Amino acid sequence: MANEYKFTVVMPNYNQEKYIKQAIDSVLMQKTNFPFQLIITDDNSTKDNSVAILKDYAEKYPDKIKLLLNDKNIGGYKNYLRAEAITKTPYFMVLDADDYLTDENYFQKAVDFLDNNSEFTIYSTNLLYLFEDGSTRKYIKKPVKVLDSTFEDYLHDKCIIPQTLGMVFRNVIFINGVPQELIDAPDNDKINALGADRFRFVMHLHEGKAHYVNEISGVYRILKKESIYSSTSSFEKYVCEANAYVEFNKFFHNEYNKLYINKAYKALKKSLMEYSLNLETMEIEIPDYLFDLLQKVTNECNKNKDIIDKKVNFKNKPDNYIFYKLYKFCAKKLIKRGIL
Repeated sequence: MANEYKFTVVMPNYNQEKYIKQAIDSVLMQKTNFPFQLIITDDNSTKDNSVAILKDYAEKYPDKIKLLLNDKNIGGYKNYLRAEAITKTPYFMVLDADDYLTDENYFQKAVDFLDNNSEFTIYSTNLLYLFEDGSTRKYIKKPVKVLDSTFEDYLHDKCIIPQTLGMVFRNVIFINGVPQELIDAPDNDKINALGADRFRFVMHLHEGKAHYVNEISGVYRILKKESIYSSTSSFEKYVCEANAYVEFNKFFHNEYNKLYINKAYKALKKSLMEYSLNLETMEIEIPDYLFDLLQKVTNECNKNKDIIDKKVNFKNKPDNYIFYKLYKFCAKKLIKRGIL
């Protein structure tokens, strides 16, 4: 039966009892002229009633829903890969359990386009952010109606990269199994750049083209998450971004070394500025894994220092001077910690 499906929706879940029904129903409402399946992987949800809900849906829709239940928590990344490992349909998408689709013809539009345009590996759309106060806004604000992009466009920052539920992929990667580079990636979900939306897009764009249509296909919830690192979120963001570029570079076997090392270097500088500006609070609260990432990225930049463009793109000299003062100050602190 699995070989008859043309399209797969991968839905990782972990304690999303409040939202998962809406997510599943938005898949089941899709109108298509082809069979599709929903693979739900639950990462041992024990804090809510998720598993009971999922079992009920799987029992009601055995021809559409395949349920994978983990007997222990394996983390979001491995939970996602567990589904991708058995995704052998021509097309697939990933829908997080707290988001949902709004266009009942979304699957059909995507498959029709990809069926008729074999050089494309991605069909993508816009979506809405939904905030907890009920307000919304478009994820992609650019007024462009339709845009086709190549990997070369991506290298020059000329393509649009939507969020997870706004992307449908031709299955040119997982049809042959999970790449070893993804299997070997770090377990820590926070630092695993290869499990993120952007890399999924880049990985598939490398194998073809991307087609973007400025239509709303679904809703992405913005949920507040309490964190003891809230005051250092910008620092964490830039460190993880720098690490992501290092991981991307490794995945492509340094084929785009200059691009990714320079991107990593720029993100590293931004992280160091954040460190300097928030030094007093961050001295205590920064977790060790962020410093490990700093050391990793710094080492990569040092190894490739000859290809780094060290120009700082500020509009005037005073800003440039201030930046270097902050950078120098921060570097001294990192040296004391044995990172630089």
